[in-house]
Amino acid sequence: MTEKLKIGVVISSTREGRIGERVTAFVKNAILKDQEVVPWTQSYLYVLNTTGAYPPPMDNIPPHTVAWKPCGFVTYAIGPMGGSRAAVQLRIFTGGMGMMAVPTCTTITQAHETLDESGNTEDDKLKEELDVTLKQVYWAARALKSYAGNNPAPNWAPS
Repeated sequence: MTEKLKIGVVISSTREGRIGERVTAFVKNAILKDQEVVPWTQSYLYVLNTTGAYPPPMDNIPPHTVAWKPCGFVTYAIGPMGGSRAAVQLRIFTGGMGMMAVPTCTTITQAHETLDESGNTEDDKLKEELDVTLKQVYWAARALKSYAGNNPAPNWAPS
């Protein structure tokens, strides 16, 4: 059996009653089918975001702790765009931190109606979209981990 990956989840909103709690539950439940969810400081990152810019918690992450790690994005909003504009900003921001974003992004439109309080949904297309994004994160994590075993990553920045 393949060793489980340790996936961290970063949520962007800190507001009371945030929809992000539903999104986090949705993503964590999907990850837990195959992998392990751990605090973001331990291993690979999986980033959640709203229609705003990058998540404020990202400001506190030292770049050298996430450099050369894969990440995927799940964006959400109560509107029809599902936070898709935020994914564009996240790609730039995470790339600047040395992370490697996977090609797809899961976008949840009308998140307040799409996901119930526990993060469940009847939307099979959304479940499939998240599955594709997660599989890309898992593949990238395993590929990088395998390669790094014999080839240490270059320094993040000059010493």
